[in-house]
Amino acid sequence: MDVQPVSGMEAASRSGSGKTGFEYRIAGSLVLLLCTAAAAGFWLSPLQSRYFPVTATVSSPAVGASQSESALSGAAVSRAPLQALPGENANPPLRLMTFNIRHAKGLDGQIRLSAISSQIERGGADVVALQEVDRYQWRSGLQDQAAALARQLGMQYIFAPAMKQGLSQYGIALLSRYPLSRVRIDRLPGGLEPRVALAAQTVTARGEAVTIITTHLGVPRADRTQQMPELLRFVRSVQTPVVVMGDFNMKESDPLMRELSLLLHKVPLARPQATVLHGGEIDHLFAGFEDKASAWTEATAASDHRPVLATVFIH
Repeated sequence: MDVQPVSGMEAASRSGSGKTGFEYRIAGSLVLLLCTAAAAGFWLSPLQSRYFPVTATVSSPAVGASQSESALSGAAVSRAPLQALPGENANPPLRLMTFNIRHAKGLDGQIRLSAISSQIERGGADVVALQEVDRYQWRSGLQDQAAALARQLGMQYIFAPAMKQGLSQYGIALLSRYPLSRVRIDRLPGGLEPRVALAAQTVTARGEAVTIITTHLGVPRADRTQQMPELLRFVRSVQTPVVVMGDFNMKESDPLMRELSLLLHKVPLARPQATVLHGGEIDHLFAGFEDKASAWTEATAASDHRPVLATVFIH
């Protein structure tokens, strides 16, 4: 499957004035068709869901060549030009964030994607890993949440669907202010709910290549027992410095986390605390290189999880 990348800014620039009444009627018909199809997908039995692995080719001026990428049907990829940070020095750090956004459902029960966008903007991260991201779901207003956040924040994105029902999708995403390439999406085993691991390579302002992996492991322990070995194989296959971050649905002290903790360096919280409401520290950030950095969380009412952030030097 050929995926033509479109940046959030480019998509926005294509809209404008000068449309005829006929064009508006066509657009209205397309919106109605989209809503009808999404509704059909929403009400389909889960037995009708399909998760087909495909090979996508993504060409990007930012990376200069087409690259084969293992992905799932429905994966969305954008490309945007590299942006420079003010006052960048010869060895700029990379700020990371992992954030389970719960499809932008805040603690008040309301869906506010703008609150998620504001939270990410305040964090100032260069690369953001998101979990529980909706795409064309009724519950979140039929938004393409990853694309909307990328557009609002001036970042590029990759969305990886773990579940599909009709046009409605649900999964994980990466946002980045640096170019993304070599995208890989692997399905993880499990019984309760499909899960995936998403990886992409980026090049920092210093010219260093680093692979970012994010995932959202299952709630049942039986699922995580199957998923961790697959995730470890995924991590071991990476040839660049690597960062792994996401919602693991377990504490680092869990025996299932032991091998990952031996393989990579956990970026510890400066002050140990829960990262999810009424829970423990289940959102983690690991690096494949030793770094004395510590992580921190930020208070939020935009989700039931707190974003976890860290600033690291790639080496």
